[in-house]
Amino acid sequence: MKAIISAAALLLTATQLTAQVPNPPPSTTPTINPVAVGSGSYLTNWDGRIDLAIPDNRDVQTTKHITSNLANQPMPTNSWWSSILWEGTNSPWQDWGTRGSHNVSYAHPFAIKPEINGIRLYSPRLEDFWAIDYAFVGTMPAPATQWVNGVEQPMHDTVYFKELDFVLGNSAASGNFTAKVHDYSDWYVTTRMEAGTAAMDVTFGHGSPYVFANYSNGNPTLSFATHSTAPVAASTPEIWSGNSSSAVIGFSVQGRNYAAFAPAGTTWSGLGTSKITANLPAGKKYFSVAALPSRAALPVVSKYAYNHVTGSQVSWNYQASNSKLLSTYAVTTNNYPESTGTGTLMGLYPHQWRKLAGGASLTGDSYFTPRGYMKLAEGASFTTAITYQGVIPSLPALTDQADKTRLSGLVNNVRSEVFSNRDTYYTGKRLGKVATLIPLAQQAGNTAAETQFKDELKWRLEGWLKADVIDDLEPSPFAKNLFYYNSNWGTLLGIDGSFGSLKELNDHHFHYGYFVRAAAEVARNDKNWAQPQQFGGMIELLMRDYGNWERPRHPATGTTGKMFPFLRNFDIYAGHSWASGHARFGAGNNNESSSEAMNAWTAMILWGEETGNTAVRDAGIFLYTTEMTAIQEYWNNVHEENYHPAYKRPMASLVWGGKTDYATWFSPLAEAMHGIILLPIQSGSLYLGQYPEYARKNFDYMANGRTMFTMWDAIFYAYQAVYDPTTALANFNANEGRMRNSVAGPASYTEEGNSLANTFAWIKTFHRFGRIDNEVVATNHATFAVFRKDNERTYVAYNASATDAKNVTFNDGTSLLVSPGELKVYTGVVVPVSSSSSSAPSSASSLSSLSSASSLSSVSSSSATSMSSSSSESSASSMSSTSSVSSSSSSAVTTGVVQMTALAGGGMQFSIRLPERKQQVHLFARRNGAQDFVRIDLHAQAGGEINNGDGTYTYQASRSGVYAAGDLVEARFYTFTPASGQLFYPGPIENSWTAMTYAGASSASSVSSSSSSAPSSVSSSSVPSSVSSSSLSSSSSSSSSSATTGYSANAVMPNGAPVAYTTTANYSNGGVKITFTTSENLNWAWVFTPGWNNMTRVQGNSFEVTIPNVAPGTAISYYFTVSTATRGEANNNNQPHQWIVQ
Repeated sequence: MKAIISAAALLLTATQLTAQVPNPPPSTTPTINPVAVGSGSYLTNWDGRIDLAIPDNRDVQTTKHITSNLANQPMPTNSWWSSILWEGTNSPWQDWGTRGSHNVSYAHPFAIKPEINGIRLYSPRLEDFWAIDYAFVGTMPAPATQWVNGVEQPMHDTVYFKELDFVLGNSAASGNFTAKVHDYSDWYVTTRMEAGTAAMDVTFGHGSPYVFANYSNGNPTLSFATHSTAPVAASTPEIWSGNSSSAVIGFSVQGRNYAAFAPAGTTWSGLGTSKITANLPAGKKYFSVAALPSRAALPVVSKYAYNHVTGSQVSWNYQASNSKLLSTYAVTTNNYPESTGTGTLMGLYPHQWRKLAGGASLTGDSYFTPRGYMKLAEGASFTTAITYQGVIPSLPALTDQADKTRLSGLVNNVRSEVFSNRDTYYTGKRLGKVATLIPLAQQAGNTAAETQFKDELKWRLEGWLKADVIDDLEPSPFAKNLFYYNSNWGTLLGIDGSFGSLKELNDHHFHYGYFVRAAAEVARNDKNWAQPQQFGGMIELLMRDYGNWERPRHPATGTTGKMFPFLRNFDIYAGHSWASGHARFGAGNNNESSSEAMNAWTAMILWGEETGNTAVRDAGIFLYTTEMTAIQEYWNNVHEENYHPAYKRPMASLVWGGKTDYATWFSPLAEAMHGIILLPIQSGSLYLGQYPEYARKNFDYMANGRTMFTMWDAIFYAYQAVYDPTTALANFNANEGRMRNSVAGPASYTEEGNSLANTFAWIKTFHRFGRIDNEVVATNHATFAVFRKDNERTYVAYNASATDAKNVTFNDGTSLLVSPGELKVYTGVVVPVSSSSSSAPSSASSLSSLSSASSLSSVSSSSATSMSSSSSESSASSMSSTSSVSSSSSSAVTTGVVQMTALAGGGMQFSIRLPERKQQVHLFARRNGAQDFVRIDLHAQAGGEINNGDGTYTYQASRSGVYAAGDLVEARFYTFTPASGQLFYPGPIENSWTAMTYAGASSASSVSSSSSSAPSSVSSSSVPSSVSSSSLSSSSSSSSSSATTGYSANAVMPNGAPVAYTTTANYSNGGVKITFTTSENLNWAWVFTPGWNNMTRVQGNSFEVTIPNVAPGTAISYYFTVSTATRGEANNNNQPHQWIVQ
């Protein structure tokens, strides 16, 4: 029998590899009082059977340094100020032998450290940074040691450096201060400092040049260096503004400029000594100090110094209509009588000022920080606008049969892998790996692997999400593979822990993000599993632990939202996540694997899509898009403006509050530095390709001429593919065998959370479709991607709905009808297209899709040859409804009825009369089931809207030279006003269509402005209504025919000032030449057709450009953007020109 079993196994290997190994039975030992959440559960008490032989299996410390104001609330750990919460006051740093504790909060521009004698403050300048080619450090104190020939040595001959720069104290203090967190908001915190009966509340925040203090008694003191080795400039500050009776004094410590602001009537004592006291008048117990970007900035800093910030809050708005994330950062203030302005000063990090969209004015002042230059702005709020580039649940399906066969084999390789880790991090990596393999198995038609991985994903997830027995995954004597909720801190702890995930609350977004990403993949295939009454409730708890999208202190927040702090792992103002739960470091908090953070935010987006929870999805988009921007600024420095001049690395692998570092926690290898901010490679990692030339620079620095590496080769080949997929594929092919034999362990060539199947699919995606296209985004949908290879675009859209198809539109006019559960790929679309209202791909365009349904798991693909002129390849036809349609222009028009009027020469006019004027009108048309004509914002196009004079408005568009006898033509309109909302014609649903069969017009073989068979409105749709004189002639029988139109118009500057110009469009030899002439001196001129085209200066201020490969019948829609020599830029994008080539 044994021999027969072996032979059967060999046969199975040749066909399907090995059968799935049965899962072990769960433990039968019950836990104590688990809390049920749907089909899952968690513990609320530490279980005594947890394996303490694992060092990480320790509960969190009980002590929290808080006042009663924050009692019984979940605490925001993993923050830039968390060391105050965990540690309170720092012990004194006495000498090299007894350094004491050193936990600093980096608000920028201030570094802040609670000490036994008060709050120590320091604001380093660029020249104060310690910098070398692999790090630049602006910590307090300055770096204490350095490594010389492998030996740690002091960097300083003296110890006064520990006293940088001064301490804000209280004259009434008796004994040592204690520090407790008293209150907090999104990026400000208030620390209560008490010493005996003396107390002061000190408030500080990210980007604030101020530290605000309110005293219950006593007076503010400023204490400077007292050590005998301190230079005079450190022990006795220079007072360069004010005197003993001024409310404001300006002072400097070794060239660093500060100011102190006291109430009117204050007198100062101790000026010229190492301790200054502000003697406050009775009843006025407020005070502030500020770090100045320069002495000249004192007036503007004084303006807001008496406006004490009392709260800070972010709000986000994901605008699907243009795929923009708008984030507004607002503060509230308490303005004291000395205030001379409203609002405050806010230092904006590069990821903020580079994306600034309004709300605050930059002053021109700046501070250098470890994140680059922080620019000072004044106001009560500001808003940033960032383009969201989309995410997708899986990579596009391969269509070449040889590739699919190879992919199936690579998928099979993983089926025999053995996984035995039981901690949250490595379990998470396994879950993420399997989650990427399921769609790949579906695409390859490998149903055996698909079934095995689906089963594993559910088994492993469900085992962790249940705590009814001590171990749901195996008969263990220990309590493990479960979650425990610590109500003291407000956190969910996975047992077994790793990397300090329990006792230090480290890395929850890294660990749990993998769990949620895997859960989203289960939900893609099984919506019922994701319901709250099943396992969706437990997944929500995991998401809330690391990314709670509701504020627990808000009265409208429900019970579940009150269990966890708001956005635990994400620093709202710094724009990125932090890994350490406690931040008890001299350099503050830190974050290494920015890419694993992106995996966590990807997971939230996809889970929100799969479950229909837009609050989760939009929070995920805020986190994903903001962190993506911060990664490009601080980890990658793609603009090459944020690093210290002495720092020579192309990237940073470890970002701290007080420094930027080319280092990791686990390895000194270059592969570790670069790879840790790339893994895991997953479908939400496409942001890595947004700057392909930077990726080349990063890869080349790491590779240093090598094509094989000491670890993670597969990750690097995937990264190489974003800019050079051909070489990446060659490297993958050459080293596939080497990587196949190294899949486990932290230094494996494949990388433990990755598979060669995933790497191959990733490389082939870029090999087939080219680079990420940063210009095109979806305009009504969140799960999408766009690629561009030479002059062809590929659009990918995923529809998570289980029941409804969706027409996904893009800002270049392309649209895809995506079926429920489908990942649609639309490729071969030639750019620049000839009109923003038509996607107009070449005949080589094709479609493929992946459905999550098992019966539809194979890839379907099709291609179509265009008829007459180039026309759009479409998605599969949806339901259509046929209403009475007139086939002649003389038919009566009824309000709300879609009209289609056949024109000669393959033309058609689409129109609708509506009882009100609309703010938005879009037209969609299909031919033989394929959508090939789109007019976005028809109401804004010349001739697109007609006021009928009776309170009704007609919206219309025409096209020519497209239809043949027998073509099925369908159309529908989308409209919007705030009062009426979104309406579809014919309705009531989005995918209803009016249809007719084209039979051609009965008279006239061509259409022009004088054709008797053409509706009178045709000429107005062909030429802008503002034209005072124009000519339009056509002879469309030959590609060498010529048609020209010329007219005058205005471009408009942001302030409304016009730039008068004339333009002509001439069609000849298959191309359209567009000209632009003005009397104003120009630096340059561009025309958008769509797709930006740089116009060539012909003579003086006359410019032209030729758009090639334009077919007769094409509607040309274009507008200009020009740069004047003296008045700035102007454009006419609100009134584009339109012309139909005849």
